[in-house]
Amino acid sequence: MAFNLTVSAITPPAGLPHANRKAEIMELPSYLRVTGASGSSELKLIFVSTTAPGADNIDNVWLKPDEALTPEGVSAHGLYLYDTTHGVWLLMGGPGVESGTTAPTDLNVLWLKTDGEDAILTPDGTAVTAPQGLYKYDSDSGAWTCFTTTTIPAGSLEIISQATAPANADIPFWLKTTDATTPRGLHYWDGAWVNGTLPPAATAIVNGTTLATGSGVGANYIYTRSSQPPAAIRNFVLWAKTGNAPNGLFWPDSANSRWESITPILISRLYPPATNTNIPAGVTNLAGLSYDNICATIGTAVFASAPMVTVMLEYDDLFPTAYLSWGVTPLTSTFSIACSNPDYWDGVSAWVNSARNIQFRLSAVGIIWIPFV
Repeated sequence: MAFNLTVSAITPPAGLPHANRKAEIMELPSYLRVTGASGSSELKLIFVSTTAPGADNIDNVWLKPDEALTPEGVSAHGLYLYDTTHGVWLLMGGPGVESGTTAPTDLNVLWLKTDGEDAILTPDGTAVTAPQGLYKYDSDSGAWTCFTTTTIPAGSLEIISQATAPANADIPFWLKTTDATTPRGLHYWDGAWVNGTLPPAATAIVNGTTLATGSGVGANYIYTRSSQPPAAIRNFVLWAKTGNAPNGLFWPDSANSRWESITPILISRLYPPATNTNIPAGVTNLAGLSYDNICATIGTAVFASAPMVTVMLEYDDLFPTAYLSWGVTPLTSTFSIACSNPDYWDGVSAWVNSARNIQFRLSAVGIIWIPFV
């Protein structure tokens, strides 16, 4: 709005005599008046002070030149205008930033919270968790909201980083930072805290107590246990299978979801376990025998290709009276044995056709596959 000035003359005294021109010019301001026209109410003076203006100057602009806190709760320097509706001085020129540990009374500024202590975020509210950061007042929620903290996206898993184990499995992952007695690394819960970045056999820990230990060259890369390595680490370790046969060193064939032995593995057993197998005279074909006849604990394991199977005669109740011949046909999951038990001469006067009891020593050697579990 324009601010106009009007110059007007006042009525001079009657009979005012002429003087010289210089004197009359010098007297002229005494008989003139300057009047402000429309817009004069918009004219503001600037009150410069470190403390707020009093009632006589409350309608003027206040320039605060320092950062000291005033009784009115204003600490930031800048230009302020008094809000008669709320009874507070408001920082002009866009949102200012007020730094401190308590929420500003001015809801139009940004609040730089300088500590991580609980604070009151709503007018007349109670103290709640309030991290350090930059806050903005949200009129919809009626609370100061921190928009500089990083929230955990939906579906993310939390990782707690500390030297000692969490009390329970509520935390999905534990990043163990330092300890003089046990290795550091990222742990997951599997009935106990298991280190997924170091040898699990050496890092099963509950509340700081080591449940299992491992040692030896390469312990950081070889999982030595009867059970398979957990899925989370199976692609990063070799499995030294112990316990029930077949035992050996396996690598993870993830493309085919199976463990494959690095070298051929030998399994061997007496067949049958007792010596009462009756082989009749003639040809006997023992077909479709599974490899659990050689290894009772083979389970779901199979050979990658037909193994080398050897059959040795461990017991024969007609040896050396009569000859016995045999052959073997191996497949990946079964094998067959054919036996020939011919007639034999009794050494006196006749050929004898007789059954016999035998026991073989069966052995198979080959690359073994074990499916992932």
